Amino acid sequence: MRIKEKPRFRKLWAGICLCFLLLGGCGPDREGAAPEKALRLRIGTPMEVRQTNLLADYGYSIFAMLTTHETLVRFDSAMAPVPQLARSWESSPDAREWKFYLREDALWHDGRPVTAEDIKFTFEYMAAHHSASAWLKDLISGIRVKGSTVTFELTKPYSRFLINVGFIIRILPRHVWEQVADPLKPGEADITLGCGPFVFDGFDNRENRIKFHRNKAYYGPAPSMEGLDFFTHLSLDALALSLIRGDLDIYYKYASGFPPPYLPKTGGLLQRQA
Repeated sequence: MRIKEKPRFRKLWAGICLCFLLLGGCGPDREGAAPEKALRLRIGTPMEVRQTNLLADYGYSIFAMLTTHETLVRFDSAMAPVPQLARSWESSPDAREWKFYLREDALWHDGRPVTAEDIKFTFEYMAAHHSASAWLKDLISGIRVKGSTVTFELTKPYSRFLINVGFIIRILPRHVWEQVADPLKPGEADITLGCGPFVFDGFDNRENRIKFHRNKAYYGPAPSMEGLDFFTHLSLDALALSLIRGDLDIYYKYASGFPPPYLPKTGGLLQRQA
């Protein structure tokens, strides 16, 4: 049976979905008219990033979810679950078994296909090596793979599996992370590699700037932006002034809006700077 969630934190999830739509909006049809001039979106945020390791840096894990890494499902603006790496899913009547039917055209950024084995590996790796995800061991009793189908067996009925597991866990490429015994010490492994609509370009920790470019092999609708530049760890005063001057295009903070006192139309910021 299908179970539709009605999450308690609607504003939080709605903010995530809205930002994803802004960053990954549909571009022109690949076979349609010629695309408009490609642009880079400049995003300012007070969020801090110290390293580009989505399992060790909370700020970067949020940006990875928006750009490079996919989950089994997403939620639309009405908070209904929609396909991501899973094209469809179903649960047993008691919600103790969840089955996901994966799409077969998703590719990692290095060209390798995303497989059911990647899904199984991700959940087992997170449960074993990621302290914040250790709760998965108490929830998931087994994971079965058959072709492009992944079946989760749970220790108890869990109707919130789609949002608390299917949406939260970023899927990892097995061929990269199986080399990493300690996620806090990844060594030379290419841990920024994902399968999302954007590809990681680089991180300048002196400028607090993270760059991504559009993934031309993405299985979904093509992003309308050629690239993204995140400018992190900015004060609200600096963010507001940069938006007024046109040095930034958009503000972003996870699960939060722009503080009303800093909106240009209030004049509050300009008075403070005078």
